[in-house]
Amino acid sequence: MNDQDGAVEPYDENATDVGDPGTVPPKIEEPETEASQESTAAKTKNMLGSMGDYFSSARFNPLAVVDLLDDVIDWARRVFPMETFDGLASALVKYGHLALIVAEISCVVLGLTAAIKLGNWRLLPAGVGVGLLLVILQYTASRFMDAGQRLLDSSPSRLGSTAFMDCLALLMEVIGICLFFTYWIQSGWGGFFVGLTMWALCDAIAYVALHPAMVNIEVGGEVRAGEEAIGIMSLGVKTIVRLVPMAFGIGAILGTVALIVGTFGLMKSGDPDSALLALRLIALCVLFPFLSYILFAFYHLLIDLLRAILVLPQTLDK
Repeated sequence: MNDQDGAVEPYDENATDVGDPGTVPPKIEEPETEASQESTAAKTKNMLGSMGDYFSSARFNPLAVVDLLDDVIDWARRVFPMETFDGLASALVKYGHLALIVAEISCVVLGLTAAIKLGNWRLLPAGVGVGLLLVILQYTASRFMDAGQRLLDSSPSRLGSTAFMDCLALLMEVIGICLFFTYWIQSGWGGFFVGLTMWALCDAIAYVALHPAMVNIEVGGEVRAGEEAIGIMSLGVKTIVRLVPMAFGIGAILGTVALIVGTFGLMKSGDPDSALLALRLIALCVLFPFLSYILFAFYHLLIDLLRAILVLPQTLDK
């Protein structure tokens, strides 16, 4: 036998075993044909055509967000009627006067406490005098609160549409929410109640904007540009007068609570600053009806002068 016939060739590990069933042959990428390119272009054209048909059809509404906000405003008008605002304002006025009685008694207690802690007995008659002054201011607030409302009822204004009022309501609601979270995030729980108060104030303004009749503003009809401007100018001061009952009640209640807390603080630490700050808050809220009345009276004098100027050309033509 020949030695070459019996020789065995060495095994190559890198060689591919054709007979191995587990070996997967490499996939050969086929070039993209012209027919497949035309198919892709046709699909893209059909998709764009469907989108174009949708945007041009009656189903597409580019004012969907505007319609949604209109529905929200209409819903708010139904859920929060004028009677709810008036009922809440009357309750706040009632409890505000009750809180003022407590504040007047607390002034006497504060004067006695300050006289003992600070060693100055002249502070006792001073506390009694502040209590009597609050009685007079309470009477003044009660009289001018009704007077302001009567002045508001006798000063009508007109707007051509509810567009300005609706936008004002939405804007005040957004501002109130932003102020609430701003005070809460920046000042923690200490700013939580401040932000909540600011949000409530913005909500009250939005409430008035939803119901222009609350401030004696008539909406609709043909209104000249000058009359529209007068209606917008008078809206701000009318809103202040309309918010007087709420501001009076909330300020009197919170101020009285702060005065009691400040009196206890004076008993413990001898520091009268908190009590004096509470007295300033109470005095400001009690004077608010009188101040708003004066502001509205003189501001509306300017409004009446402007209205007379607008009517003057028509009078001269006649």
